[in-house]
Amino acid sequence: MRALDTMVGGNHYHAENGIQPVEFYHANPQLNFQQCNMIKYAFRHKDKNGIQDLLKVVHYALLECGFEYPDKYEEFVGNIKNLIKA
Repeated sequence: MRALDTMVGGNHYHAENGIQPVEFYHANPQLNFQQCNMIKYAFRHKDKNGIQDLLKVVHYALLECGFEYPDKYEEFVGNIKNLIKA
């Protein structure tokens, strides 16, 4: 049995008609940890933790911005706040 055919602690990563997140990450090695987690939590939110997983997407986006664009971090946060006000 292939490791992709089993899940420890649930089945939330099994794609009904598609690719599992781990397969996507493996096929796209240019993605870093934060990017992979944004995809993972966006992919599973309806089947696992709902809004909490969507908040994790935002959190990992903030982390990514902080690592990749530290001089633009406050601007990014401000833009998020503006989105919330809209």
